[in-house]
Amino acid sequence: DLGSMDFGDFDFGPVKWYKCAEQDVGRPDRISKLIYGTTNYWWFLMWFNGVSDVWNDIRPQMLIKYPDINIVREAMKIYRKKEK
Repeated sequence: DLGSMDFGDFDFGPVKWYKCAEQDVGRPDRISKLIYGTTNYWWFLMWFNGVSDVWNDIRPQMLIKYPDINIVREAMKIYRKKEK
């Protein structure tokens, strides 16, 4: 559940931007693959951008912000420790 993600006040640092294309509509996995080289972070990108409905909220020309993958991985390590 994307709504339950809580990274607290973790600083993801500077962001880059990706402009969605027609073929990205309903395909957060494709966006993740293009940005991070893997489909594994689609859920993070949607959470980070406040997208709750991946089928209807992603539009052509929409800008998706994203931090560096290494910072995302660091945040995940911290988050997993908090879950335990």
